[in-house]
Amino acid sequence: MAAAAVWLHTYVDGCRLRCSGNFLHTAAAARVAGRAAKATAGAAHASCQRQLSSASASKTAATLGGKSSAGVGLLRAATLLLNNPPPHYEVSVHKGLKVQASLLLQRLPLVYKEPKHEQEFRLFKEEWERRTNNSAILGDEITYMQLPGHFLETRQQQQQREQKEQRTGDAQMSELDMLLQQEGLVIDRHKMRRQRRQHQDNAGVTASASAAPTTAAEREDQSLSQLPERVLLLLVKYGHSWQLPVEDRRQGQTMRQTLARLCMKQLGLREAPFMVGFSPAAVRHIRNKPGEVIQGREVFYYRAYHVPEQPQVCLPADSPVRDWAWVTAEEARRRMPAAGFAAVRDSLLLG
Repeated sequence: MAAAAVWLHTYVDGCRLRCSGNFLHTAAAARVAGRAAKATAGAAHASCQRQLSSASASKTAATLGGKSSAGVGLLRAATLLLNNPPPHYEVSVHKGLKVQASLLLQRLPLVYKEPKHEQEFRLFKEEWERRTNNSAILGDEITYMQLPGHFLETRQQQQQREQKEQRTGDAQMSELDMLLQQEGLVIDRHKMRRQRRQHQDNAGVTASASAAPTTAAEREDQSLSQLPERVLLLLVKYGHSWQLPVEDRRQGQTMRQTLARLCMKQLGLREAPFMVGFSPAAVRHIRNKPGEVIQGREVFYYRAYHVPEQPQVCLPADSPVRDWAWVTAEEARRRMPAAGFAAVRDSLLLG
C-alpha cells in the first residue's frame, strides 16, 4: 500500500501536481492529472491544426501566384459587380452607394447611306427640273410671307437685275456663271449632279468592299468592320451576363481618370476614345442591400465614340473582362438585362 502510494505520488509529481500519500487525495490528484493531460493533448491538436491551416494557406497562395493572372481578373470582376470594395484601394461612396463609371462606347457607321425621304425628294426635284427646265428656288421669305408685298423686289434689287440683264441677257445667271461663260464654258448642272452622285455611289461601294474582315480568325461580332451602315455598341461580359464596361471610382480621382483606367486596364486601349462632353448621359441606382454600410452601386454612364485610327480592343492578361462584342442596339437589348438596357436606352445613338 505504501508502495502504491509512492507510485501514485511519483506519477502525480511527474504531472507537476502536489498531493499527500493517502488514496483519497491520490485519486483526486489522478483525476486532475487526467484532465490536465487531456487539455495538453487538445492544445497540441489545435497547434497541429494551425500548422496545417498555415501550410494550406501558403500552398494556396503559392498556387495562385503560380497561376496566370486570369484568376486575379476573375476576382476583380467579382468586386466590380458586388458592393464590397477591394482591400487594396478606397472607393467613393455617395449616400451609401459605391460610385462607378461606365462607358457607352459606340462605333459610328463606316458608310453613309442616304435616308429614304431625302432620296425621294432629290429624285423628285431632279425630275421636276428636267421636265420643266425650271431651277428656281423659293426662299423662305416667299414661302412664309409676313406682310403684303413682302415678296416684291426692292429698288436696289431691281437695279441689279436690270444691270445683269443688260450684260448677259439672263437675270438668273450668277457672277461665277458669267465669268466662266466669258471663257467659253457653259455649266451643265444636271450633268454635274449626276457625276457627283455617281462618285458618291462608287465611294460607297469601295468602302463596303474594304469593310470585309481582315483576319479570318476574327469573330464576326468582334469585328469593327461588320455592318458598315449601322451604329454598334461595345458590350462586355464579366460573369455570365452581358453589360456595359464599368469601373470603380477611386477616392480622389476624377471620372475622366476612372474612364481612362477602364480603357487601359480592362479593354487594352492605350488611348481613350473620343469622349462626348464631361457630363454623364445617364445614371442608375442599384440599392440591393439597404441594411449594410455600402447599400449598392451608383453607376454613371458616359458616351464615347470609337475613332477609326484607334486600335481594336485587346484584353490584357489580368483584365476582369471574359468576353466582348460589338452589337447593334437591337442585339444589345436582347443580350443585356432589361433594367440595364432601360437605364441607357435614351442615351444610345440609334442607326
